[in-house]
Formats: sequence, C-alpha cells, structure tokens
Amino acid sequence: MQESVEALCENISLVNNSKIVLQGSVAEIKQNYDLQQVIVKTKNEIHFELATIISKEKKNNLFEYVIQKTEEQSNNHLIAEITKQTELVSFDVLLPTMNDIFINTVKK
Repeated sequence: MQESVEALCENISLVNNSKIVLQGSVAEIKQNYDLQQVIVKTKNEIHFELATIISKEKKNNLFEYVIQKTEEQSNNHLIAEITKQTELVSFDVLLPTMNDIFINTVKK
C-alpha cells in the first residue's frame, strides 16, 4: 500500500540531479504553491465577475463551484460577494497535492 507524503511526513526535501530543489514542512510548501482556487457550496446559483468559475455542479440541492481567484483577491472579499447573493454552505481552499508540487518543481 502506497502512503502519501502528507500522511507520512512533517518535513520533506526534494532532490533533483543531486541538488535540493524543495525543502520544508509539508504545510509551508503547500501554502507556497497556492493554486488560488477555492471550492464553494451555496444554496443558490451565484453570478459574479470578480473571479473565474472553473466548474459548476448541482449536488443534493446545493451548487458546488470551483473558483479561480486572482492573487489580489482575499478569501474574505470573495465570501462577502457570495453572501450578498445567497447562503454560503462551505468554503474550502484547494491546495495542490505534494505530487503536483513535485512534478512542477522538477519540470523547472
């Protein structure tokens, strides 16, 4: 059974071509590679132009969105805009997996 880095390690080092290319705590590394994406669940549909809606799906009488923010947008501002239109059920920051981070780091 293959375990994930997130489950097994608190701190990691990524070595590529005999050089350390990434080092630190898993939490810090994931924060540094923020995708600027959030998953939002609402009671009703939302319409706005301050961010890009990547996907929208209706599940169990809720609308689920994956939203691409800009780096300048705060989560608080996005939440305020959504709650002007409908009830916000959940708001989760989408962080990359360590595997995604490893692949993108080694590609550079």
